[in-house]
Amino acid sequence: MRKLGILAMAVAGVLVVPASAGAQANGSDCSYTTTGDPAAGVQAGAGGTTGDATLALGACVNAPTPAGTAQGGSVEVGVGNGTQAYGVIDGDNQNADPADGYMGLSNYETGTAQDANCADGPDQGQGGTSNSGRCFGVDGGPWVDLGAVPAPRPICGNSSGATWNSSPRDGCSNP
Repeated sequence: MRKLGILAMAVAGVLVVPASAGAQANGSDCSYTTTGDPAAGVQAGAGGTTGDATLALGACVNAPTPAGTAQGGSVEVGVGNGTQAYGVIDGDNQNADPADGYMGLSNYETGTAQDANCADGPDQGQGGTSNSGRCFGVDGGPWVDLGAVPAPRPICGNSSGATWNSSPRDGCSNP
């Protein structure tokens, strides 16, 4: 029982660690994390890959290897903007293709979400903002508008922007 109490206190301590200064992840290192180390970091608290999540929990690894090889990436879950949430696996932007992309579930939006017209696909969102999973389908269409789904929706990207939190994509489109 004592071990359980110590574990609970340790977890509570991690959750109240102050976040970094709200720095958004750049997709190429781990300096955005709570621990702030460019090579490896743990995120526990506000901020996260978006820089403005209310609570984000995750981990990041970035090995200083030549571009085009496996340098690492991040995995993170977070909440913010009231009822919005995300869970994302995001490869380091310097990884070889397609490991530099991302995939996950999200309805978290840091900018203006794509409007309800998915006729032109998921790459019509506001550039430089998070992917909130509006449109889903295969390359070339047709795409389904998932905007009315009140839960996190499928997201993915690579050629449209290798970092989920800074992309014009709102959704997922794959061959």
